[in-house]
Amino acid sequence: MAIGVWVSVGGGFITMLGLLTTWCMAYFDKRYRKSLFYLEKTTNYFSKAIAILSECKNNNVKWHQAINALREADKLKSSLTDNAHQSIYVADYIDRAYQIVDIIKKIDDFRFFYGVTDYRDKSALTLYQESKSPTLSLDWPNYKVSPEELLCLCKFVDKANGAHNMKSRGVASENVFKSDYFREPLSDWDISEFTKISLKVVFSYIKNVEENNEVAEREWMRQAEILEREN
Repeated sequence: MAIGVWVSVGGGFITMLGLLTTWCMAYFDKRYRKSLFYLEKTTNYFSKAIAILSECKNNNVKWHQAINALREADKLKSSLTDNAHQSIYVADYIDRAYQIVDIIKKIDDFRFFYGVTDYRDKSALTLYQESKSPTLSLDWPNYKVSPEELLCLCKFVDKANGAHNMKSRGVASENVFKSDYFREPLSDWDISEFTKISLKVVFSYIKNVEENNEVAEREWMRQAEILEREN
């Protein structure tokens, strides 16, 4: 009788253990496949961004599409739960960032970002005025690339520089991924001086837009004062 009870209990335990093992395998398989799905999504976003930027056209829509793809990939990284996927993501992130640096190095003049085909033949002030003209036709290349979007691109590159430095000090890719440094969103990122030097043409453009914004604001205030005196 006692032996039968123990056999019954033992059999029940083995059955429960088998069910638990099956459940765990199914759970981790599902978790793995979900992580893989998002890894493929980030890879596609990266590929899309590089393909667009590699055209090296000063079309603001194209640049905004590419930068948005990078931003979406950065947002999805939190869905990568597999260590191998996290390591692959870090390596891909760094590689894509350096591809972007190579693309930007081919841009010979910050006026490129004002989005006008013949930008070399016009002053920065003229390009600025054209890009802001409310009567400008809806020919997309005639609009400037958003400085805010370009800052996001620079933040992407800067984060990659930091990740590369961590790896060069012997930090494993999966630990780079899990670090507070790498998990910080692009929107909260502070750009290092090193990256500002590497992407000098971008920051020259941003500075020029800011200076022209100030000039335009002063002119607007001057015109407003004149109208007020006339009235």
